[in-house]
Amino acid sequence: MPKWLKRNDKRYYIYALIDPRDRTTRYIGISNDARLRYDQHIHGGSNKYVWRWIQELGQLGMSPDLQILETIDRETSTSFIDFIDIVHDREAYWIEAYMHSGASLLNRRGVATQHPKITIRRRDLDKENIMTNMQSANRTHLPAAVVNTNNYPPMRLEDFRIEVAVLTRQELATIADVSISSIQRAEEGKGVNRLTQARILKGLSKYLGRTVSREEIDEFR
Repeated sequence: MPKWLKRNDKRYYIYALIDPRDRTTRYIGISNDARLRYDQHIHGGSNKYVWRWIQELGQLGMSPDLQILETIDRETSTSFIDFIDIVHDREAYWIEAYMHSGASLLNRRGVATQHPKITIRRRDLDKENIMTNMQSANRTHLPAAVVNTNNYPPMRLEDFRIEVAVLTRQELATIADVSISSIQRAEEGKGVNRLTQARILKGLSKYLGRTVSREEIDEFR
């Protein structure tokens, strides 16, 4: 395996999966081990849309090509949490760029998804910090007219919040910078807009010290 594809928590890759039939880009993701992540895709570790596409190629005796779009190195002064934020921002940039160019991406919902199998580290926020933030937070929210109101399928959030994050609704709302009612709607299956979902996932990722994806919550049992 080339050295530049080996696992490294101080280096992440933005990668693309390419259809060998017409050289179109069908999926963009992130990983600190691009070859391992590629193998996971090939063996079913993908969302259902990517997996169907890979199975279609397999029936033709083909498989996706892997292309590294960008290599992101973590600076010494940058915390792991901040580094992952940078990686996700760059992932979102590449997804938006390809979507605007007309690429038919198979990324779920057309937005950057955060992968669940990133190296775990200690939580950077503890209960005391959360309560302090709750007491001192002075948050401003976007006007309703600015927020994307397109609803997406509800997340299986409540069990994940309680059993994995061990948070109350109020605590998660503070971490995610959303309203308690938004958390409640997501847990009751009423659906929330994409911006709210992104904030919930980002808040959980920061709190747990690892990336939490929509797929991980949906598949939690």
